[in-house]
Amino acid sequence: MNYSTYNFPIYRPPSKFVPFDGFWKDGLGMFKNKGSDFPGVYYQDEHTVTIYDQYPKSIVHLLVLPQKNILNLDSLGPQDVPILLEMKKTKDLIIQHLSGPQEPKSKLNLEYKSGFHAIPSMNHLHLHIISNDFLLVKNAKHYQSFNSSYLVPDLHPGKDCPIGAACASTDVFYPHLIGNDIGCGMSFYKTTIKSKRLKLES
Repeated sequence: MNYSTYNFPIYRPPSKFVPFDGFWKDGLGMFKNKGSDFPGVYYQDEHTVTIYDQYPKSIVHLLVLPQKNILNLDSLGPQDVPILLEMKKTKDLIIQHLSGPQEPKSKLNLEYKSGFHAIPSMNHLHLHIISNDFLLVKNAKHYQSFNSSYLVPDLHPGKDCPIGAACASTDVFYPHLIGNDIGCGMSFYKTTIKSKRLKLES
């Protein structure tokens, strides 16, 4: 899987975004199936659309959305594993591209992280790609939202497979696919919603 076979643009956020005529929490939905020339769209394919974050917290801040209507992590089911895989593939390729020689030198030494916010501020499932500089953060809560267990990784621990119910770095799990095969030889065994802690069995 090589980013050079994909037509990723140079990272260049738009000076203006198209106003959304509706409830602000639903604003991400307007970017689906609009085409790569729509203001704010970084890249899109059949399964995903990647957009510039309108309120970036770092030098690089993108959101990967599924073209399919999925509200949030709590809405995921086993039928959504393929689209999560597509989101992960897009994320991995974009990070490769952003680290490549075609980007300005100012971005070549950046490191990146990715993940879902456990309690997102906006509707429509979205995966953050963000550089680790956080130079545009204006308050502590925004910094913490990307540097704590509030940012849910898109990978199963030890397995290269997104599961929707990913675990955070503090061993807290978010049980959105309980009882389902998550495609990597692991399955969820037990959970309590109150504690949100899971036991895993192979």
